[in-house]
Amino acid sequence: MKVDLEKIKQKRVREFINNNGLNQVSGFSKLQPVCYKPEEAASYRKHFQSFLIKKNIEAVWDTYTTIHPKEAWNGEMVSFGLQYSNINNTINYLDEPYAGMEKGQIILFKFEYSLGNNNDCRSP
Repeated sequence: MKVDLEKIKQKRVREFINNNGLNQVSGFSKLQPVCYKPEEAASYRKHFQSFLIKKNIEAVWDTYTTIHPKEAWNGEMVSFGLQYSNINNTINYLDEPYAGMEKGQIILFKFEYSLGNNNDCRSP
């Protein structure tokens, strides 16, 4: 199945897909999700924000794991490109229904930061 670039609004995300052979959904299955790597910590730019949420932990976790990317990853600093499900071998786009967070998913988004005119496509 081909990735529908027309459903991805960010030019940098589309370029990342084209430049990395991800035009087919099968290309995503070769990617490995990565998290924080302590050995690379010195090269990271950090952004911290804290919230006090006066709800029980189960309600907070449920919201965190089911919030639609359109709400969670769609602001001035970060904008959602697409999500790949490693379990289902499918792509979700911004305006499609969202079943929730799952282990092994890969999210491509455009990240903007204020040190010059830098825009990176990242997969968290």
